[in-house]
Amino acid sequence: MRISDVLFIGIGQCGNAITAKVMEETKRVNGLFINTNKSDLQNIEKYATRENTFIVPAASGTGRNRKKAKEYLIRQRHSILELLEEYPNLENIHIAFSMGGGTGSGMAPALAKMLEIAKPDIKVNMVAVLPKRDDSQQTLFNTLSCWTDISALNNVNNIYLLDNNKRRLVTDVNEEFAKLFNKFLRVPKNQYDQNSVVIDGSEITLLNKANGISAIYELDNNYKDNVTSYVANVMRKSIFVLNSKNCQYFGLVTDEDFEATELYNEFESDLDHWLCKSDTAEPMLMVSGTPIKSCEKTFLDIKSLYEDKTNLTEKSLIEDENDDYIFDVLIEEVQSKKSKKVRKKEKVEDVEDLSDDDWEKLLNM
Repeated sequence: MRISDVLFIGIGQCGNAITAKVMEETKRVNGLFINTNKSDLQNIEKYATRENTFIVPAASGTGRNRKKAKEYLIRQRHSILELLEEYPNLENIHIAFSMGGGTGSGMAPALAKMLEIAKPDIKVNMVAVLPKRDDSQQTLFNTLSCWTDISALNNVNNIYLLDNNKRRLVTDVNEEFAKLFNKFLRVPKNQYDQNSVVIDGSEITLLNKANGISAIYELDNNYKDNVTSYVANVMRKSIFVLNSKNCQYFGLVTDEDFEATELYNEFESDLDHWLCKSDTAEPMLMVSGTPIKSCEKTFLDIKSLYEDKTNLTEKSLIEDENDDYIFDVLIEEVQSKKSKKVRKKEKVEDVEDLSDDDWEKLLNM
């Protein structure tokens, strides 16, 4: 996998910030910035240029309103899909966003759904950020709704699920992810011990495209406990959410030997794994393809937090307020062809024939 083939699509303030950090760490990664508020791009103008940025016209954010974000996407779908056509290789797409906001939380899974329909041969990866435990009721509600949308997608490879609770500042999470992802992409370029297994671009591609939840861990060979306890502690402190030891692949790079037997006991790999020593790479562990169902407890905990904050006497959440949307009725497009009525799982012959109403149904609006 060539670094220049990787495309990060940052949606909303959080997604834009993560994408800019990844571009800062890994110079040849491509970035595309989508937002509903131009002011969110302050301080990242070096990376979010006129050529790779799309600001929804006549918009000023979404006010944490996921449905409004989806409506914006439907209105601007032609422009956004045309912008994607400027990138020749769409086999390594990473969509970065916050699950609790409005723009990213609403647009990101909706864009993935559009790609599933418009470009069925393309798979996407996701970098999804969980809110802090003390965030608002609306933020927690958006997170649960966003996860429901993601779980229904059929075109997602791996999901990097990041936890804002693990660091004091959200910017620390963004920066840490960018640095770890950079190390992960550069593993094939490191020098390895002549007796070790070499992790090449093909293995990186497999690790990057495994279906399920994935994580990248930074290791330290100066551990005091046994390998199993040490790795468990690393996972617990990590910014990544990974609640199961079952996975499709894992790769380990160290400058010393880990006890392989203990490592095998720590992870249950369904397919293959790679263990190697390197004189130049910093010790790290890559885990890919943990089943999505393993994260059920994480979202049940968020649901519990949301219910604790819910007060039945309060005003309904934004998502349930039809009169709070900018667009009560979407502007109908002037079409020469009669719009086709498309069922949710039915094959689409021509995406251009889909009307706004069709897209509303496909995006479960």
